[in-house]
Amino acid sequence: MKGWTGQPESKLTASWGAPDETAALADGGKIDTWTMRWEGLEDQFGHRRPVTCRKIFTVDANGTVSTWKVVDCPTQILSEIKNASSN
Repeated sequence: MKGWTGQPESKLTASWGAPDETAALADGGKIDTWTMRWEGLEDQFGHRRPVTCRKIFTVDANGTVSTWKVVDCPTQILSEIKNASSN
């Protein structure tokens, strides 16, 4: 994820495909969101439950990724996503 900051949005979408959601910003930029779903992650009680988390990128008016964040991800997935250098 860290490796996408400063990269062209076109490189990100070439790697990941089209975002699941896109929202326009007043400054000409946008927010791209990819939603990931996992089935059957175990919780602390051994029960399996579906999980959804989102990778969110802010793209500036020039088409460059400026920020990123990960939302709604369980701990066992979150550290893997945050430490990934690119995709």
